[in-house]
Amino acid sequence: MGRGRLNGGSIATLAMALAAAFALFQNESAHAAKGDRLGEGPSAQASLADGDSVLRFPEALEGIWTVDENACADLTAVDAAPSGSAVALYRGLMEVPGLQCQIYRGVPLPGGGQRASVRCVEDTGFESVTTVDVRPVGGIGLQLTIASADSIIYRFCRPIGRALPSK
Repeated sequence: MGRGRLNGGSIATLAMALAAAFALFQNESAHAAKGDRLGEGPSAQASLADGDSVLRFPEALEGIWTVDENACADLTAVDAAPSGSAVALYRGLMEVPGLQCQIYRGVPLPGGGQRASVRCVEDTGFESVTTVDVRPVGGIGLQLTIASADSIIYRFCRPIGRALPSK
C-alpha cells in the first residue's frame, strides 16, 4: 500500500476514535454568537448609562501644546511638526504628528486629568484603538501618555479658536 492511503482497518480505527471523542463531548454544547471573541467586561454602553464617562478632554487642557515653547511661534500645523513635539486637544479630538484620535470613552483622573479610550487613524490609514492619559503638570504643562509609551511633558502654546461663533 502507498503512503498516506487509508485501508479498511485504518478507516475503522479512525471512525472509532472519532466516535469516542464525540461521546466525550456529546453532553457539552457549543454555542457561538456575534461578538463571542470579544473579551468579557463592562460594555461602553453600560458605562455611558452609568454617567461615569466623558466624551471630551477637560476644557482646561484644550489647546495646542509643544515640547519646546520656542517652537510655538513657528508651528503652523500639528501634523507638520516633528514626531512627539506637539499635540492638539480640542473637545473629543486629539492630534499628534501622524495620528488623529477621537475619544469614545473617558474617565476623570484625580487631579484634573483624564484617561480616555480613543480610536485613532494614522496618516498611513492604519486604524487602532488605544488609551491616552492626559494630566496637568503643576499649572505649567501637560503630561501625555499614549498606550504604554513614555510620558511626554508639553508646554501650552496657544488656544484653538472656535470654528463657529458662540451664541
